[in-house]
Formats: sequence, structure tokens, C-alpha cells
Amino acid sequence: MSALHQQRSLRIPYRAAREALHAKLAPLAASARSARIELRAPLVAMKATHDVEALFELAEDPLRFDEVWRVLWHPYGGGPYPDFEGVLAVRSCDGGGCTLELDGQYEPPLGQFGRVFDAVLGARIASATARELLADLAEEIEERTATPQAS
Repeated sequence: MSALHQQRSLRIPYRAAREALHAKLAPLAASARSARIELRAPLVAMKATHDVEALFELAEDPLRFDEVWRVLWHPYGGGPYPDFEGVLAVRSCDGGGCTLELDGQYEPPLGQFGRVFDAVLGARIASATARELLADLAEEIEERTATPQAS
């Protein structure tokens, strides 16, 4: 298994960010259906994309402070892409700021070849892809708090 940890600072208060993430993920979790998400891997010459089927469910924070979302995804339509299992959360920081964090693990596909590829390049691609995902999600969360939502 390979570990993945990425975080993105948010430009909004912790409480607003937490509520915005909840507003986005709660309906997906309640439906118990997978959501198709486009993941982008920013490579040197281009941006590669691939869709994943993602499931979200409310998880429990061991410290009982943050609202933590369990996320599982697998490649839509198959292919040489890893499944992922982890957690997504907004975390409070000193000074009133907050971060959006993604922590988890994946098993590189293709057996021994996949593990070697992951050690050489794949882990960097996975980290860059996670950063892109968090950037997109952060932008959506920040926009959600800037624009009043219709009731």
C-alpha cells in the first residue's frame, strides 16, 4: 500500500468551510450512490484526466473535533489506475485559518511493475492529482460561502 497525504489552505473561516463541505458531501453520502469525479494528473507536457466512481460517508474523527468524510474511489471503466480509500476533512489551524485535507492509501495496480512505477513516478503523480482535486474542491467551497445558497 502507498500512503497519500495532501492538504490545501482555505481562505475562509473553519466553521464556514466545514459547513460548505458538509453541504456538498452530505447529499452524496445520503444517496449511497457513487458520484463520478474527474481526476486530473498535471503532467509535464499535458494534463491527463480519468474519471473515478467515488463513495462518501460520514466517518468518525477519533478526536471528535472535526467532521470527517470517508472516501472510496475506483477507476470508472477500469484501467491501470489505483483504487483509493481515505478520509477528507476540514481541519482548524492556529490563527483562525483552516485546511482541507485528504489522507488515505492506495494499492498501485499491475503488481510488482506497479509498485516499481509508484516508487519511481506514480506516487508523485498521485500527489499531484490529489493537489488538483483539493484545489478544485477548495475553490468550490470558497465560492459556496461567498455566494448565498438558495433555500
